[in-house]
Amino acid sequence: MARGADLVATAYEELLRNDPDGSWIATACPAIVERIRKYHPALLPRLAPIVSPMIAAALELRELHGDDLNCVFIGPCIAKKVEARDPLLPRVVDEALTFAELRRVFAQRGIDPSQAASSEPDPPRAGTGKAFPLIGGLLLSAGLESDPLDDRFIVATGRTETEEILTDLEQGGIRPRLVKALMCHGCHEGPLPPLRVRHTMRFSEASPPRIGGLLNQARNRSATSSPVRITFRQRMNSTAAHADIPPAGPRRLPSSMALPKKRCACPF
Repeated sequence: MARGADLVATAYEELLRNDPDGSWIATACPAIVERIRKYHPALLPRLAPIVSPMIAAALELRELHGDDLNCVFIGPCIAKKVEARDPLLPRVVDEALTFAELRRVFAQRGIDPSQAASSEPDPPRAGTGKAFPLIGGLLLSAGLESDPLDDRFIVATGRTETEEILTDLEQGGIRPRLVKALMCHGCHEGPLPPLRVRHTMRFSEASPPRIGGLLNQARNRSATSSPVRITFRQRMNSTAAHADIPPAGPRRLPSSMALPKKRCACPF
């Protein structure tokens, strides 16, 4: 996913550079996109026309290797299951699994990961996208320097905080250049992390040398265009296509995907 995050971060940097007066909401979190569709439809035109790292990575894989392959996302985010079947997105992800589901697959097939030989990830390698799942990681990955007092960029996490930001946006109380909202406290702390271990690393806690190194990498990133187009407009003319989706009440997930309410912040 970090490679897909590199592509997405570059797209956001280009979007903000080419539209200096725009005010956008990042679309990397599918739970946020669904919440806006259902409860804040007036904000639909503000959704950035950029796909998530999951979709971007799958698009590049199919561009490089053709369509004769299966793309499976594995992570702690249950909302990715809905995103993988989103009719407004290209069907490039065949399945989205949680870590618990992956462990069950391994158990059923007698696979012991500890016995597997180690190997390096296949190219293309990831760069600053490694920081994307952290709070504020999109800004870091895109080389957008910011601080807590910079109201051009707003980072919100958790259902309460994100709802306050979306309401203020809808009422016109704020107009930042970009809102990066997450239902969880960072993508790495989704509702189903591996072995129920909830990580505690935050963007603000990363060491200054590490942050500086990542920012330098982002600044020096090649301007060469990606081999794939990762904007929404490749499968619909504009974000206005979202207007065809009427607001609806919360929908229930299948029982196999249900989560304890105290742990799941997704609006489904």
